[in-house]
Amino acid sequence: MIHQAVEYLSRPEVLAATPALMSEFKSDPDLHRLMATRLEARLRNRLAQRVEAAIASGEAEPCVDADLLLDVITGTVLFALLSRPHMPRPVDVNALTAMLLHGVLPRHARPK
Repeated sequence: MIHQAVEYLSRPEVLAATPALMSEFKSDPDLHRLMATRLEARLRNRLAQRVEAAIASGEAEPCVDADLLLDVITGTVLFALLSRPHMPRPVDVNALTAMLLHGVLPRHARPK
């Protein structure tokens, strides 16, 4: 999912349109509703199904919130791409994946 987010959000037309679209979302509820219905809802539903399957198989903790996970991935990738356009690789997919899977605390300090 992180690879897909980086690939999609890195497209020049997506990067160019994103700041204006985000601004318009606040002032144009119809545009926001259209985008949410066409793109976001399908993506959120697919991710929710994947997370539910991962929870059922024991691959994910029961407390994983699919909506929050999507927001974290998309927000992190988008922020990095928009705020560090001069960097050849503004998003380290492996580092972000490791952080999402293992957190930032050392193993001995993680809550049980």
